[in-house]
Amino acid sequence: MWPTEGGKEGLGNKAPVNSEIRCYYDRMNAEAFRKLLNVRPFEVIGVELTSGQVFTIKHLEAVIVLKKTLIVADPETETVQWATLVHVVAVRRRQDSLPEST
Repeated sequence: MWPTEGGKEGLGNKAPVNSEIRCYYDRMNAEAFRKLLNVRPFEVIGVELTSGQVFTIKHLEAVIVLKKTLIVADPETETVQWATLVHVVAVRRRQDSLPEST
């Protein structure tokens, strides 16, 4: 969970500053990530890792969130990427500038 503008933990009803959600604790967990994905309407998001790599989530159907692992498929390129959730450092709406997924 992340601090909101009011200082309490949680996702809150307000979008974080710069439409960005950062993990301020020692790790991202599966429950928090699932809550992010369940926000409606869904918007394409980028997931930045400690390595600097960015995964782009374009479709909810192409994401699997396991207990400690995030799996993202890209149907257009038929590629699959995965990372341990502890390596997630930021999640941003796609309209914000992020480097393209590699």
